[in-house]
Amino acid sequence: MDSTSTRNFFLFVYRWFNLCVRTMFFMLASFSLSGCSHVVEFEQIFTGFNGPKVPGLHHFESKDELEKSWIKSALSPSDYEKFLSKVNFDQQILIAVSVGELENASKDIQISTVRLIPVQENLIVDVSVKVGVVSNDCAKFSTSFPFVIGVFEKSKKSLEYGGYELSNFDAGCKSRIVTING
Repeated sequence: MDSTSTRNFFLFVYRWFNLCVRTMFFMLASFSLSGCSHVVEFEQIFTGFNGPKVPGLHHFESKDELEKSWIKSALSPSDYEKFLSKVNFDQQILIAVSVGELENASKDIQISTVRLIPVQENLIVDVSVKVGVVSNDCAKFSTSFPFVIGVFEKSKKSLEYGGYELSNFDAGCKSRIVTING
C-alpha cells in the first residue's frame, strides 16, 4: 500500500470508529429520554470545499461568534455577505458540519436531517450529512475539505451539540471538483 492508500484507510477507520462511538452514545442516551426525538425544519444555506481539516459539528448563536470562526475566512467577502443576509440570529441558530479532508468529494453535499433529542431538561442537537463521492473509475481526484451550513429555529430549551453523522453516496463522475480556491 502506498502512503495515500494507507492514510485513506486510517482516515476511514477513524471515521468509522467515531460513528460507532456516537451511535452507541445516542443509543444509550435514548434509554433515558423524557420524550421522543424529533426532526426539526432547517434550511441549508451554503456548501464549500475549503473548510477545516478535521471533521466536526460547529454552531453559532450570534454574529459575533460567527465573525471569530473559520467560516468567515472560508468564504469570499461577497459570499460571506450573501450568506449572512440569510441568517436571523434573533430567531435562528447556525450550524456547520465540516467533513475534513477528502480526496474524492463531489460537489454534492447536503444536510439530510437535524434532530433534537430530549435528555432531561436539555436538547441534544444531532445532524446528519450526506456527502457525494466521485467513483473510483473517474479521472484524478482532487483533495478538498467539504463543509455544509444550515440554520434552524432557536429552541426555548438549552441546547447541547452532541453529534453528527456523515454518510457517502456515489455521485458518479459528473460533479467532480476540479480546483479548490482558498
